[in-house]
Amino acid sequence: EATPDATPEAPPDLPAGGEVKVASLSFKPDSAASLVRIDATSTGEQSIVRVELSSAGRYKILPLPNRRQVWIDFEEVELTEPKTIAGSGSSLVKEISARSFESGVVRVVVQLKDDGNSFPVIGPKKRVGESATVEVKIGPDPP
Repeated sequence: EATPDATPEAPPDLPAGGEVKVASLSFKPDSAASLVRIDATSTGEQSIVRVELSSAGRYKILPLPNRRQVWIDFEEVELTEPKTIAGSGSSLVKEISARSFESGVVRVVVQLKDDGNSFPVIGPKKRVGESATVEVKIGPDPP
C-alpha cells in the first residue's frame, strides 16, 4: 500500500537549500525485491527521479523522445498494484507511474511535459545495470 512521505531524503549530490520536493510515494516491501519508493525532486532547471528497491535489482533505462517518456524497467521485482504520482512543482515532469509490465518486471514511466523543447534526459550514462537505487536526471547540464 502506498503512503505519502512528507520528508524524503534528498539525493546526496543536490546543493544545500536547492531542493524543491515534487512528489514521493513509499511502498511496503512484499517480496525479496520490491519497489520501495519513488521520489521526484526539482533543482533549478533539472528534475531528478529516484527509484528505490528493497534490494539490488536489474534495471534498464529507455528514453523515448517521440513519446516524451523515460521508461525504467526492473527485472525480478514485484508490485502489488499500479501507482501514479503527479509531477506537480516540476517544470519537466508531468507524471510518474509504476505498473507490472509482465511477470516479474515493473515498469516506471516518467511522462515529461510537452513544452516544445528538445528531449532533455541527461543521465545516467549507464542505461543498464544492477542497483537498489536508480536516479534519472532530466534537464540541461548544470553550469
